[in-house]
Order: sequence, then structure tokens, then C-alpha cells
Amino acid sequence: MSEPDLLDPDLHDRDPILDELRARAPIAWRAGRRGPGYWAVTGYPELVAIARDPATFTSHLGTRPEVRRTADAIRPLHNLDPPAHTTARVLADRFLVPDRWPALDPIITAHLDRFLPAGGDAMPMLVALVAEVFATWLGVADPIALAREVEQVHVAGAAFLDDPEPHRAAAAAATTALAARMREAGAFAELGLHATLFVEAGMPTTIDALANALATILARPARLAAVLDASLHRAPIQQFARYATRDVELAGVAIRAQAQVILWFGAANRDPRRGDAPHVAFGAGPHRCAGTAFARRILAAFFAQWFARVPAHRATGERRASSYMNGFARLEIAI
Repeated sequence: MSEPDLLDPDLHDRDPILDELRARAPIAWRAGRRGPGYWAVTGYPELVAIARDPATFTSHLGTRPEVRRTADAIRPLHNLDPPAHTTARVLADRFLVPDRWPALDPIITAHLDRFLPAGGDAMPMLVALVAEVFATWLGVADPIALAREVEQVHVAGAAFLDDPEPHRAAAAAATTALAARMREAGAFAELGLHATLFVEAGMPTTIDALANALATILARPARLAAVLDASLHRAPIQQFARYATRDVELAGVAIRAQAQVILWFGAANRDPRRGDAPHVAFGAGPHRCAGTAFARRILAAFFAQWFARVPAHRATGERRASSYMNGFARLEIAI
């Protein structure tokens, strides 16, 4: 019997499969869906070693499975390697300081006032809330339009990953439309393409982090910060890819130059060898998420209000079909 396709978007619960794969081989060769195949990295020390070594495992050739960037492709922050990445990251970090963050509490209060006490599907509320946070932060006038354009980027991107050539133009058009809105806002004009990445990557991952926490933390905890951190172990982004720049041996595995490696973050977090080491839900190495502190602040502010008003709840949901994002299409909350 053939092994499950880890990149199948309809394979909703990969955790047992990835854990079994990690127990057999923390770096394992997998047949490709359309290409030559790739190395699946599910072990914690192996993943961290790769993430911390951009000279050997480059992002420049692409971070999506079985998609290789052309030499002339435009490269946002996550497709840059040092020293270009270092320069861009210093610029980006200047725009991610707490002094620039919007006042979260009034935004959260307004959305919870509308959602509670009836409850229901929490996903529209979370999307609208996070869209307003980002729109306020970036100076975008229309949060609803912003959320719609981010969704279009991800829908087009998912179709592109499944079958690149027929969907290449649509994916590019969706990203161009979002970039145009960011240019119109002007608040982060100096960041250019990187500002679009903050929205495209930051909004969905923040929504998914909130939803995953709502689905797993069902009663007011004694230590909110610790429990919220534990909820991140599933990792809103399931995987990112790198390409080997040279022949290298890692954990007894010979990886040839130009081979793709796919890093499975949630599986690495569950590796017993991780011990007390930091989780990699936000990545590791130079590409660790630039918005980590902002995302943690949104989670803390939301759940401080949530559990002040809702000491306990029940949650049932339907996960979104994706091998890339780890979140819900629907999340019913009963108060």
C-alpha cells in the first residue's frame, strides 16, 4: 500500500501520520505529486538545524512544496537569504515595534459584543476582528475589502499549488490587487512588497491561531499565557520548504544539492526530543516570524476578554482543506 500524500489538502489530520513517520525517520524521502519528490523533515533538531542554516538550505529558490522560483521572480522577505534578508528584516522590524500597534481592546470588545452571548460560528467574527486590527494598524480604510483580498490571495495560491500553470496568472493578479491596496494606504510605503507579505501571511495565521486556541482551551485557565503558548504547538503554518545548495548529510541522511526539503513544524513540536526547547510554531533561525510579538499580543488581549466574559464553552468545527495552513473553515462555539 502506498504511503499517504502529505500534501493532499483534504488530509485534514496529518498528526498521527507525521508522528509515525518521525518515529521511523525524522528525515524521510517522499514521492512528489508532480516533481521528483522531497525530503519530509518531521524531527525537531533536524528542522531547527535546517532553519538556522540558510547558506546550505536556501529560501531563494522557493518555500512552497514542488514549486521552484525562477531567477527573475520578485522575492518578498521569506524568499530572501542573508545578507539581503538581514537588510530587509532590519527595515521590517522597525515597523513591528509595539509603539506602532493599534489599541486592541476596543476592537476586540466591539466584536465580542456582537458575537456574545449567542455564540455560533466564530470564524466570521475572528476574520472581521483580525481584519480590523490589521486595517487599523496599516491605515487601510476598508477592513472588509482587505479581508476579501487576502482570502482571494490564499484561494488563488492554493489552486496554484495544486496545479501551477493554469492558476499562475490568477495567483499573480490576486497578489497584485492586495499590493495595490497596501500602496494606497501608504503607511508602510517604505516596506513595499514586504508590507503586503505582513498582511497576506499575518492575517490568516493570526485568525488560525485564535481559532485553534478557541477549539482547544475550553475553560478559563489559571495561567493564560502558558496555555496560549501550548495552543500554538499545532502551528498555524503546517510547512515551509527549502532547497539544498550543496550535498550535505544530516541525521545520517545524504541530501543532494538542489533537493527540496519540507519542514513540518507541528510534527517537530511534538518530537519527544524537543524537551523544554522553544516550539517552532513561529519558525526558527533568520526566518522566524517577524510578527511573533504582535501575534502573541493579539492572542493575549483576545483571550483576556474572552475568559472574563465566557468562563467555559464548547467547540466543534470543520477544518479547512489545506496542506499549508492549519485552521478551521467553521468553528461552532456553544456558550
